[in-house]
Amino acid sequence: MANKNKADAQLYQFKITLKDAPVPIWRRIHVSSTENFLNLHTYIQDAMGWYNYHMFTFEKDRGKYLLVDSEESLADYGNDLAANINLYEVFTAEKDKMLYTYDMGDNWEHEVVLEKILPLLPSTPHPVCIGGKGKCPPEDCGGVWGYADLLEILKDPKHPEYDAMCEWIDIESGDDWDPNEFELEAE
Repeated sequence: MANKNKADAQLYQFKITLKDAPVPIWRRIHVSSTENFLNLHTYIQDAMGWYNYHMFTFEKDRGKYLLVDSEESLADYGNDLAANINLYEVFTAEKDKMLYTYDMGDNWEHEVVLEKILPLLPSTPHPVCIGGKGKCPPEDCGGVWGYADLLEILKDPKHPEYDAMCEWIDIESGDDWDPNEFELEAE
């Protein structure tokens, strides 16, 4: 596919949804179509609230596009580097989807859907998170099942692990961890 320059760029509106989460967790972001998948990974990390501690993959069409973060990951997980593929090469129409997996141990799977293709005007801010729902789960809590367990523990101050979990996620014992909380950061 021919290279596109910034003049050919469009604005992609993505909805990123954490799959199988015990509460709805999603983000909506605007990104230039000329960005690569490594950059998209970074934008998802920022929008979701992850800390980019772990490996990731993007997958579409049963592995046709299986994009990874590093040369070391290619042999085990991928067929190309995320930095080598631009978004417009894979996302060609609204409703196109990919699976984004973050942290191969906890296996946080996200559905990435191209909701809209919009004109990219010079005044259009991007990349930017424009909406969302739900608090990002803490890193290394054991995936969606571990997060569900954490939420159950945090509902019960008499649970034997309650104080340890509060300390681990850095909240004061007795404070609420609201999994439905989402705050759009001001740019």
